[in-house]
Amino acid sequence: MINKTDAPPLRQWDFFLRLISAGGAAFWLVLIFSISSAQAATPAANSSISNQASASYTDATGANKTILSNEVFTTVTQVAALDLTNGNTKTVVAGGTAYMPHTLTNLGNGSDAFTLPLVGASGGTFSSLQIFLDADGNGVPDSATPLCGTGATPALCANFTTPSILAGGTYKFVVALQVPAGTVAGAFGTTTVTAKSVLTPTVTNVDIDTVNVTTEPAFNVTKTISTPGGAPSPAACNGTDYSVASCKTAIYTLSYTNTGATGNLYLEDVIGSGTTAGMEYIAGTAVWSGSATGLTDAASGDPTNIDYQALNGASVITTSGAGTIKAVIANVASGGNGTITFRVGIKSTAAVGISQTSNTAKYGVETLATVSGSTAITTNTNSSSYAVTQSYSVVANNLSSAVTDESPDSSATGNNLVTAASAAPGSTVVFDNYIWNTGTGTDTFDITLSTGNFPTGTTFEIFKADGVTPLSNSAGSTAADTGPLAAGASYKVVVKAIIPVDACSAGTCPTGPFTVDVTATSAADNTKSNKVFDQLTAISAPTVDVTNSAAGTSGSAPNLDPVSTTATTTNTIAAGATTTLDLFVKNRGSSVDNYNLEYSSSSNFSAGTMPVGWTVSFRTTSDGTTNGACSATSGSAITNTGSVAGSNGQVKVCAIVTAPANATAGTTDVYFKAVSGATGAFDVKHDAVTISNNAVLSLTTPGNGQLAPGASVVYLHDLTNSGNLSCGGDFTVSIAGVNTGWSVSVYHDNGGTAGVVDGTDTLLVSKSGTSIQVQHSDLLGSLAIGSTKKLLVKIIAPAGAASGDSDSITISVVDKGTSVCTTTPINDVVSVVIGQLLLDKLQANDVLCDGNADGAFVSTGLQAKPGECLIYKVTGTVQGTASVTAVTLNDSTPTFTTYQSGFTCSTGAALPAAPAAGYTGGLSCGPIATMAPGASAGMTFVVKVNP
Repeated sequence: MINKTDAPPLRQWDFFLRLISAGGAAFWLVLIFSISSAQAATPAANSSISNQASASYTDATGANKTILSNEVFTTVTQVAALDLTNGNTKTVVAGGTAYMPHTLTNLGNGSDAFTLPLVGASGGTFSSLQIFLDADGNGVPDSATPLCGTGATPALCANFTTPSILAGGTYKFVVALQVPAGTVAGAFGTTTVTAKSVLTPTVTNVDIDTVNVTTEPAFNVTKTISTPGGAPSPAACNGTDYSVASCKTAIYTLSYTNTGATGNLYLEDVIGSGTTAGMEYIAGTAVWSGSATGLTDAASGDPTNIDYQALNGASVITTSGAGTIKAVIANVASGGNGTITFRVGIKSTAAVGISQTSNTAKYGVETLATVSGSTAITTNTNSSSYAVTQSYSVVANNLSSAVTDESPDSSATGNNLVTAASAAPGSTVVFDNYIWNTGTGTDTFDITLSTGNFPTGTTFEIFKADGVTPLSNSAGSTAADTGPLAAGASYKVVVKAIIPVDACSAGTCPTGPFTVDVTATSAADNTKSNKVFDQLTAISAPTVDVTNSAAGTSGSAPNLDPVSTTATTTNTIAAGATTTLDLFVKNRGSSVDNYNLEYSSSSNFSAGTMPVGWTVSFRTTSDGTTNGACSATSGSAITNTGSVAGSNGQVKVCAIVTAPANATAGTTDVYFKAVSGATGAFDVKHDAVTISNNAVLSLTTPGNGQLAPGASVVYLHDLTNSGNLSCGGDFTVSIAGVNTGWSVSVYHDNGGTAGVVDGTDTLLVSKSGTSIQVQHSDLLGSLAIGSTKKLLVKIIAPAGAASGDSDSITISVVDKGTSVCTTTPINDVVSVVIGQLLLDKLQANDVLCDGNADGAFVSTGLQAKPGECLIYKVTGTVQGTASVTAVTLNDSTPTFTTYQSGFTCSTGAALPAAPAAGYTGGLSCGPIATMAPGASAGMTFVVKVNP
């Protein structure tokens, strides 16, 4: 029994002692898990329980987004628990020794050792009290040397400690109690056997052994088993001929001795029910050592001095089956001994471990000579067990309802294949894979993916059955796993493949199908694995066209044809001057898309490269429409088209090209490219600019970014004299377009911390709204031909700015002494960031599982014992200044836990019903229709660490 006040009750573990027969006291301690449902195993000491939440929402632009929280970890601490079985009552003659078998089981979740103090007798005083090792479990000492104890006061046993015993392991021993010679018949005395955990000494268990003295027969019977462990039989063996080699059998032996007067011995053994439900008696296999003739199972026909019967109720067992073996052996002389052996079959339904195969026979002195009418049962034998070993096997397929596998396992067909028809670059493809435990006991399966032939850059993510909680590791390897899965159970593993946006090149997509194999491997036996294949049939090619006219005249088809060697449009400008080119970006795909804008000086397209001194930028038209005009200052600076409707929707973009002032006369090619960040679709067109010699002062490159209300951003600009005249001595820097509440300052970057405003930089001009606070026109000095000075533009947004507010700041520089040394104004654009959701995960201990945190909620690691609880708190907070909508918080019970209680959800959420205690799986809170800036939503629940 377990001292329930000292440790939380643990689940009854199945375990077995695998014996080495054929001579030796060596033994193995082996732990077998047995659970009733998937992911319900008791975690071993130092196991890690990890958990990570996710949230989905829609931002202010209408985009659907998913985010993950931080991951929290809890380490399972060790608890001590034990069981001590077989309190015995035996009868001996005066001067005889009673051998009392005991089995100590470590029911804790980690290795432990145990002390076995013997408390002196109550009643008579024994001549000696000793403990012997009984590793083979046959109820008698393995050797003549005791582990401890001599004489009537076994002082050595007060401190005897067992070796370390694995969790679920057993230690078998015999207590030998000698009665003094000359003792009169009757009740003699008892002794107390106590087992104490070394880890936690208050965890104890006690057995009482009682000895009686007799002048009548004094029998001692032990039970042993040959072939003490192995796999169960195939199902076809049950109830049929167990002589077939594939049918698993074992032989039980009942050995008896008589140290008292001559008398009759009664034996009884139950096979096929209770603790031997996984076995069945095989008819016609019983043999008695007292005769060369085999025993019959019926009421007649046995040799002289024995009546042996094998009955199922009143019926004789004729082939094999459950029943009771009964025998009366007549006239066993003093000092006599013998054996009865019989064979049992191991059924296919035998439970893994020994919980249903441990067997104890019974015996006693009988006055009758036959089985019929006997009432002699008084004493139990030692326990003898057949250890049913677990077999490991797994099937991975596309079925949620059947364990069906293709042959060979490497065949990506039929039920081995999970398919998706097509996907665009940048999209996410979801595959549902089912992992089936086809072994005979609980197992955990590592999930690994091959690289497959998906396009380079494809990202794979593995999720739990809910599709939103990342699959974590529980088995101690580096791979994510299913967690413990009961025999015959399945678990859905969701694999998501994120196709890279550049999966297609020059309008051509790689040829499918694309396949990645998902392998499930037994954590207990890594030679057992099975594959299922996730396959995407095709990647759909997106299409975009870039032209110089609304009618779509480009000189080449979109995406497909080589870029034209002849420029479609050529503009002529002076050196140092700026020109604009009209670009029309047409979405020939079926879905809305947006396109990044790039430029290059070559058809091979090295984005952002032009001859030294040339600059290219993009702007919207004067009114933002396809009919609007283009100029160097029209609209606003952009690097992306914004949303373009599908099915030939188009936008007009102004390409602003500035030539260096010292450029030689001639024609320079400019190639423009529109590329979808979501799909990878792109098109390139060819234009050109012809220039003559001139001098020019340029200011590059416009800034475009985001910031939070009250925050600042700094843009770095190059002021370059790329003409053929020296400029300088009297520069004026101008700021225009500063909205009310915004503040802008321009500094000369003197290089203290390059690109960062610091104390070494010179303030040139500062402006807030329409008010110029500081103006310096002569601090830049001269600017030689081909030289550059660095300017820093610092922009501060109003503290109360709303989401989507923006400002376009115009910066220009002019040399008052030389009119040609005047920059084309550039625009720095900044906008207030839209709202985003930040997801935090915290945890706290709840030892009593009462829903009340025992301390502060933390994101750092905790410790918990089996049977204790953890409280999880998930909080989503809107960052920024825009609302988000359709918010759903997602979490899941982690491996080694079940839902306990306390499911709460924020006000405003669609609250689902709380699951029942013991539930495993996903939990969701939402959707929450709208969350305003700064608002928070939360979800809490309590999980219990599996006891």
